[in-house]
Formats: sequence, structure tokens, C-alpha cells
Amino acid sequence: MPISTTWRNLRKICNLHIFASQKLDANQNLRRNKVEQLIADVGDSSHIGESIEISTFAFKTTLNLISNIVFSIDYADSSSNTALEFREILLVIKESIRRRMAIHSKKMMNIFDKEIEKRSELRKMNDYIPAQDFLDSLLQISEDDNEELDRNLIKHLFFDLFTAGTDTTTTEVDIKIHNFVIPKGAQVLINAWAIGRDPNFWEEPELFSLERFIESEVDVKGTNFGLIPFGGGRRICPGLLLAIRMLPLMLGALIHSFDWELEGGVTPQSLNMDETYGLILQKAQPLKVIPRSI
Repeated sequence: MPISTTWRNLRKICNLHIFASQKLDANQNLRRNKVEQLIADVGDSSHIGESIEISTFAFKTTLNLISNIVFSIDYADSSSNTALEFREILLVIKESIRRRMAIHSKKMMNIFDKEIEKRSELRKMNDYIPAQDFLDSLLQISEDDNEELDRNLIKHLFFDLFTAGTDTTTTEVDIKIHNFVIPKGAQVLINAWAIGRDPNFWEEPELFSLERFIESEVDVKGTNFGLIPFGGGRRICPGLLLAIRMLPLMLGALIHSFDWELEGGVTPQSLNMDETYGLILQKAQPLKVIPRSI
């Protein structure tokens, strides 16, 4: 969505009702609960010596965190395949496979439509107790001012939240950069991967070296343009503060709760690092590891 009054209003609503520090602090117990569920699920696999795709477990945790913030429900539990189905939808959308994207986008919109309809009916009941979630806040705003936020806009906002939004920008005027002309209305995809490996900014950019950050003042908050996983400027990811809280919690809990082994005699040196390309970069062969309880 181009920068506009609607975009500013939606961003303001998200910042106020989800990503404000006060709201994030209030959701601290929710984040802890989801990480505890993650450790319990990994622990079940650990007890039987089963290898796991850690990305699948992390995805389920993140999906349930977001669905609780938005709808006060878990979208994925151990007795359903919802997490796998949702993951497939998101991957297809992010990879922009046009033939399948329309179908999967419609599936997601239908999911959101049902949640909105169900909550709208509940809100009509005299004994309804308001839920402390994003959906209730949006419906209240919509009831107060339907022109500012209608049902269709709410669904598309949820779509962006769950897909984590692919950073794209549409040019508003014709632009010429060096010998390249970017026509008005063109969609611009920013290659953050290449920016993060600029040899003018990083020494040996292809080398995996966490030590490079020990004495560095570079952070991920959008002011150091050699490292912009959340973007920067006015369109910086509004979920940055949530990610900064959640990622270390998940990673720290996994490291402190388990020892980890690669399956099938694979060594770090022989690990398959091939990639598949889309709008997001994934391992062609998912990482499978065996957790050992400490």
C-alpha cells in the first residue's frame, strides 16, 4: 500500500493496539506461555529421540502468538494440521506463485471473514464481555467510524499481519537511477540480502562471524543501512519491537533446554546449504535436528 492517509491510519492503529511498549509489556505472559508450549512440544520429540524441523516448531509458535494477539485463539495445536496448512498458504503467497496465490489468498481471507463474523455476532449479545485483543479493538473503531475502517480493510490488515508483509514500494513518479528508468506505478522489490552483504560496509561479508557484532554499534533498528532486516525509515516494520522481545526468548529457551545434534551422521561441514529462491530465501533441504534434553 502506498503512503497515504489510509496507510497512516492503519499504521497508527497497529502501533497503538499491538506494538506499543505498554501493549507488548501487557502481553509478556502470553509470549512466555507460547515459548513454554514450544519447549514442551520439542521435549516430546526429545523423549523418543525423534528428529525435528525446527522451522516448523518455530512457525507454529509464532502463528499461535499472532493469532492470540489478534483473535485470542490458537490457530495451531497438536491435534490439528492447521499450522502446516497455514504455513503452506503463507509460503505460496510470499513466493508470489501467481497461479496458486489467488486461491490461497482467498482461503486466508475466508478464515478472517469467519472470525470477524463470529465476533461481530458475539458483540451484539447483552452479556458480551469485550476481549482484550486486536479484533475487538478494530470492530470498536469500525463501529465508531465505519468510514475510517470497514470490514474489507480489517481483513486486508490481518492479511498483512499474518504474512508479515513483503516490503515492496510503488513509485509515485518516474525515477531515473544511473541508467535505469523506474516508471511511475512500478513495483520495486528491495534486495535486503544483497544490502546486508555489501563489501563496502562489511569485511568478508560472506563469512558467518557473530564476533563481528561484539564491538560493533550496528543494530537492526533501521538506522544502520548495512543491516536492515526490518527495513528503515517511515516504512520500517512496525513489529520490530515484538520481534526483538520474542526471538531472543525463543532462541534462548531452545539453547538452554536442549543439546542439539544433526541427524543421520551429518556434520556442520557436510550440511546442505542449497537455497530455493522466491521473495523470501529458504533452505532447499530443511534443517533437521535431534533435541536432547539437558
